[in-house]
Amino acid sequence: KDRCPDVADHEAISKLLFEEFGHTLPWSSVKPFRHATVSSGKGLLWFYPVDNTLGDQDGVVRELMRTVERVLDEEAYIHRQVPLAWKAAFDRLRAIQRTSITWPELRQIALECGMPTGSALGLEEEMGVLARFLTALGVLMHHPEPALADIVITNPVDFLAIPASIIVCDHTIHHLPQHEEAKGKYPVLWKEMLGGVVDARLLAVLWKESAAHLKHLEALLVKFGVLVPLLDSNAQPDTVRYLVPALLRQREPPAAQHAQPPVLTCFLLFATSDVMAQWRRTGNTTLAEAGKEGFLPGSLFPRLLAKCARRQQIATKGDEIDPSALSKEWGALRYGMHEFVITHLPQECCMRLDVLVDSSYVVQEVLEQAREVLREVMSCLQVSVFVPSDGGHHDQPGALFKYHAYTGQLVLLDSKTGVETRVEGGRSMRVEGRLLDAVQLRALFHWFLPGKGELDVYHVFLSYRWGLLDSVIAKAIFTRLSQEVV
Repeated sequence: KDRCPDVADHEAISKLLFEEFGHTLPWSSVKPFRHATVSSGKGLLWFYPVDNTLGDQDGVVRELMRTVERVLDEEAYIHRQVPLAWKAAFDRLRAIQRTSITWPELRQIALECGMPTGSALGLEEEMGVLARFLTALGVLMHHPEPALADIVITNPVDFLAIPASIIVCDHTIHHLPQHEEAKGKYPVLWKEMLGGVVDARLLAVLWKESAAHLKHLEALLVKFGVLVPLLDSNAQPDTVRYLVPALLRQREPPAAQHAQPPVLTCFLLFATSDVMAQWRRTGNTTLAEAGKEGFLPGSLFPRLLAKCARRQQIATKGDEIDPSALSKEWGALRYGMHEFVITHLPQECCMRLDVLVDSSYVVQEVLEQAREVLREVMSCLQVSVFVPSDGGHHDQPGALFKYHAYTGQLVLLDSKTGVETRVEGGRSMRVEGRLLDAVQLRALFHWFLPGKGELDVYHVFLSYRWGLLDSVIAKAIFTRLSQEVV
């Protein structure tokens, strides 16, 4: 407001915000400024025009603070009752000036504050419950993994977010003293980092101010998918290199890079639970509808790409990730013999999965990894697999990448109302206006359906022939085994 005081401009900005974002799902959570000054007197604005020169003396700032307090007061965790010893421990932790303490230091604080508070839990167990509770509130950070269990982070922003932002930032506009030093000491490694691969030696320079916690920082960023440890047979001994998905460059799309066309194509659609429930009720949607009703934050794709890259190295022993096969918007990967390309489609709030072999087994793998990502960072969202209504199979050699501009109907594959369950239960489903029975559904979508008679686990697999009776089951078992190359 100090730079733009005219109320007519405020109204124009508010109108623009509503027109651009009013149709989106997150807009339902926006709290408007209901007592704003407008041209007609008092009215509503969809933002809070504050005067930065006045600070908390500005009436709009005070109203914004009251709005935040009201929203927080509606959260259940604010009113949760906890032992007084926990409150005392929390106050002690808030008073600590350091960004972290050790687990033994937390134990001492807990003892001095009167823990354990009852006979049900011992001291260590109650400390674990307290640490999980405060971590969930976001006031501190503790993780029980061996590499992180010995440290309690009392200031997550200074300890983790700031060091992470030194790496994951727009290096075309951000250049810090740490960047200058790292670039001067390791020019080749610096150039590699800008392409999406960072060496631990470079991290030691960039994080010089956090030298005592280098291993903790690396472990945390690996845990959160910001860094992916790379297998590199050509690396020097004791050298550790990481893939940084958020720093990957924009490259030509897979269609221009890969001569081998996809065999199968499906889509991973992301949405809030209510929208996904609607799609699952109808059993279908379109990419246009997904773009309007779905929700896919941009940070989810690099995190999923990190999981896929890590999975490739596990599935194919000794298989090294080629950074040139990864981009900011797509990744060409393989799990054993199963090659695929995953592409981020932000306008449609989805990801396209092009499978380059005649098996859809990798689809379930990627779907589960996408669900893991949501459980870790955004549990309010859901993801499901949808297949083009014609079966999603590239059956015509001339139809190269025919689903890359797809406008037809998408049919739900997974969940209780999807094709898989309907075929298994002998139920019909409507596809493009036609009611198809279970036999017709299997014939149309058989590339994406599990084989009949396939078990979850096999101890021994012996095959001497593939005949008419055993070809389906033999192929299904081979598909599963071929994911892991030892």
